[in-house]
Amino acid sequence: MAQTATQKFLLTNKKPVKGVLLVLLAGTLVAPFLLVRYSAAQDGWTTTMRTAGILAYTLIFFNLVTGPISRWFYLLFKPHRVQLFHIATGVIGFSLAVLHGVIVFVLAHYRDHPAWWLIGPIALGLLAVTMAVAFERKRLPHLWRRIHQLNYLIFAAVFVKAVLIGSTLSSGSATGIATTVVMSLEMAIVVFATAMRIKDYTALRARRKARETERPES
Repeated sequence: MAQTATQKFLLTNKKPVKGVLLVLLAGTLVAPFLLVRYSAAQDGWTTTMRTAGILAYTLIFFNLVTGPISRWFYLLFKPHRVQLFHIATGVIGFSLAVLHGVIVFVLAHYRDHPAWWLIGPIALGLLAVTMAVAFERKRLPHLWRRIHQLNYLIFAAVFVKAVLIGSTLSSGSATGIATTVVMSLEMAIVVFATAMRIKDYTALRARRKARETERPES
């Protein structure tokens, strides 16, 4: 199969692209801690709650990006490492989302917000379902593929919730604006990766249909 322009670029510039991606990875992982650290004064539990929420969103972002365009990452890194990273970000992201939710309920933080806060527990419940099915993907391949698509809806819903009632984002401070920009960029990248997956799937179906049409009748 002929290489695409993107594949040729990645193979030709493998080392510098890897370097840039690793720097971006490190910066993106550090960003949640800095954004919460320099936001308005808050107690330890609230700091943990906010950091866990933003970091969970970041890790799920990595999980959703490394899936649809994994073929590009396979050109730069060993496939088993990409897969391990994909799994780890999903599991750790889910764990941090649970931590965030538990603290919200323990502190009754939801009382300060309108009904939009319900998006959080609903999204967390759906995420638990997708995680459970993911561990049974080999036994339930067709169900897994359908349920797995919920992750994108969950990610979008959490983004909407964060923009509407997120303590850091809605603060109106410079830190809040920076957090909104970072999370919006991550959302845009997920949309791009998803669009690439849809494009590839459409092209694959077209090729299969063409082969079936060209196949001589017996």
